[in-house]
Amino acid sequence: MAADTLFIFSSGRSGSTLLDLMIGAHPQVASLGEITFLPRSFKRNAQCSCGAPVRECGFWNTLAESIRLRMDADLRLAPYDLDLGFMKATHHVDTDRQTRPYVLSWKLLHALFMLRARTDMVLLDPLLSKLYRSIDNNFALFDLVKEAARATLVVDSSKAYVKGLAMYRRHPERVRAILLSRDGRGVLYSRMLEGVPREVGLKSWNNYYRRALPLIEKIIPTEHLLRVKYEELASDPAGSANRIFEFMGLPQLQGDIQFAARIQHMPEGNDTRLRGLSTIKLDEAWRRELGQDDLDYFERQGGAINRRLGYR
Repeated sequence: MAADTLFIFSSGRSGSTLLDLMIGAHPQVASLGEITFLPRSFKRNAQCSCGAPVRECGFWNTLAESIRLRMDADLRLAPYDLDLGFMKATHHVDTDRQTRPYVLSWKLLHALFMLRARTDMVLLDPLLSKLYRSIDNNFALFDLVKEAARATLVVDSSKAYVKGLAMYRRHPERVRAILLSRDGRGVLYSRMLEGVPREVGLKSWNNYYRRALPLIEKIIPTEHLLRVKYEELASDPAGSANRIFEFMGLPQLQGDIQFAARIQHMPEGNDTRLRGLSTIKLDEAWRRELGQDDLDYFERQGGAINRRLGYR
């Protein structure tokens, strides 16, 4: 079976929504954003990237009915019956769902999966059945999306590395992956602009790649993994997009990437998906705005990971 699923690995503030929009400009692609949060999208009636609330979006209403009939989960009446994995939100938190026991149980599952991935201890598999069921639900959903969108490729930019690795291990013949990175100094500056202390702003970026890189490199062979830098993406959108299309076996597109040429249906992701994006501008304000003290702090805490990602 040809690969029909593309998973984007990246930390936050690295351009994953931008990348998702770019890939979704291809007529054979259905880009879904952070699809893990689809049940929460229906619960809070989030705005789809097409502009309509998700409960009023024709595309997602069609999918909701297909999911009800073929996956036995009613997104309209009981959205969380569709389990697509761990939903840990920092914005629009559903406190009825995202309880302390819920978070702890999923963190335990993720820790067990990480141990399973590092050690290949098959005896752990029965303890991971809930995780594996959520992965199977994702693939069943993707099959329905491809049918409804008449697409050959589905893009999931949920970013969570445990989900991406579990998807690949479940169906390596179907899944290909992009490892998206951005210079950590740019990520740090982006978080500091939001008023986040630099220690907090750097920690999530550092932890993501420190934990994910060894397992991504162990589990996913180089021919199934494409490394993409935000800086290259923003400097040469058309060239970067066509490199991805070639990687996925899709026909290349001519000329500039036309974001507005297709209506896309991303129920979750950052607000970039809602702005009617037409141009891309490289953001490297950190080069002039970060002070020497901040740069020295970054080098001490994140310099090694940054170099591993290809930055100097």
